Amino acid sequence: MKTSFAFVHPLSLAALSLSFAAAGCGGGEPPKPVESPTVEAPPKRPEGPKPQMSQELGSIDEAATNATFTKVSSDLNACYKDGRKHLAFLSGDVKFFLRITEAGTVKYEMLEGSTLGDRATELCMMEALRKAEWPKPVGGEAEVRKSFGFDPPSNVRAPVAWEGDKLAEPLSKIEKDIHKCKKGSNATFTATAHVHPDGKHGKIEHVGIVASTREGELVVDCLVDELKDMKGIPSPGSYPAKVTFTL
Repeated sequence: MKTSFAFVHPLSLAALSLSFAAAGCGGGEPPKPVESPTVEAPPKRPEGPKPQMSQELGSIDEAATNATFTKVSSDLNACYKDGRKHLAFLSGDVKFFLRITEAGTVKYEMLEGSTLGDRATELCMMEALRKAEWPKPVGGEAEVRKSFGFDPPSNVRAPVAWEGDKLAEPLSKIEKDIHKCKKGSNATFTATAHVHPDGKHGKIEHVGIVASTREGELVVDCLVDELKDMKGIPSPGSYPAKVTFTL
């Protein structure tokens, strides 16, 4: 499992990437070498006698945060292993966003990216991050980003890769239902789905969706249900296909 993470402060994004070795899942590919993390110092507060607005975001100890991610990686791997029970070739990259309170708890979490294509696995992973004990930020709440990569065993056949336009026609037929799910949200949604053979057609049995905003995350489950019910999907043939598209 490969990883990278970053911290964010008010005036600039403090990039922080890290790859670390985690327990292999089912004989997967070996993890990539560890990269040295980097982080920018938070901006200094304005000085002077005039009243100043409080700093919105504080700083969080990178070493302690890295240690927390290392500790929780075993729970993330457990989620991945559970997902592979119903999707043997489950794989992809996941990027999480966390808002950490001054008490060291998760105020909210969301996906900033995912190509796993399995909502159940993604929710399991977010719950594991939410339950973890985090370092207490100094000077305000802190924002943390981290990416993980999951590769299946080398002896498992990968799904057939599809282009997004494969689903253009069936998606057009449920456009009104998709619009109802969005409830006026201005978020953009990126879905990754696994299309399984279903007679002469295909059927989406597993799908994950990334919303561009926190509010958009609230309607993801509705969109997942609509995609799983979608009709007229082309058949992938004798083996499942994997496709990423926007809604």
